[in-house]
Amino acid sequence: NGDAILRVVLFLKNTLKPALFMKLIANQPSAVDHYVNHLATTMKIYEASEILMALERHHEAILLQFKVIVQSKNVIQKLEKLKVLQENLTKTPNNFLGTQIKNYTTLLEMQINERLYFQPHDILEKSVLETLYYACEKFPRFSDPTSTSSLTNPFKICEDFNIAPAQFDWVALNQRARTQAWKDIEDLFKKKSLVLKKKTFVISIPLEIAILRLYQLKAPQAVLNSFLQHVEDPERRLMLSKKVGAIHSIID
Repeated sequence: NGDAILRVVLFLKNTLKPALFMKLIANQPSAVDHYVNHLATTMKIYEASEILMALERHHEAILLQFKVIVQSKNVIQKLEKLKVLQENLTKTPNNFLGTQIKNYTTLLEMQINERLYFQPHDILEKSVLETLYYACEKFPRFSDPTSTSSLTNPFKICEDFNIAPAQFDWVALNQRARTQAWKDIEDLFKKKSLVLKKKTFVISIPLEIAILRLYQLKAPQAVLNSFLQHVEDPERRLMLSKKVGAIHSIID
């Protein structure tokens, strides 16, 4: 019974010396879990972290602190605490947890520094994909991913935060289509081929889904025809052409 365990632990905590208390609960993982949960619930995060650290459960302590920091309303204080937490994590390395905290710190720092650039949209504390969405709106040349070295370059955001190519393609396609930037959409999927020494059509999302989405977003016939020509199966291409009303592709 969790309540019974917690009552016993609290009684021991209030009646024994700290060293003896720690010695007793060190061999009782269930007791530690209930006690740490009690401390976290009553917002005694520092004390909960100290208990976990003393029992060499360092990653749980870091994760508990991270959870509390994320809930903070003051973004400047949040960023400062995240940097301290990142330093503490170097003493007890954890690749996965370290990467998550580093990425969140980098994202928040970038959002604070660049938020005015994104007006009228406020990107502060938005997710990585939401930030990427607004970055696509501001990016000048999708035909040249290196056209700007800014932190808000959507290609750099993908690299920094390990965004999958399919996620990037879907976000960029939707954003540019909604703003009717049809030239950008065509440039987006034309990649330079080092072997053929010319641009080839490369897309990471299913081509059929991309075509139907473009149709939903009222893409011009020329854009739909451009995508349809890359559907290899003639019967499938004809069926899709009829579905989206692409007359030129139907005739072809």
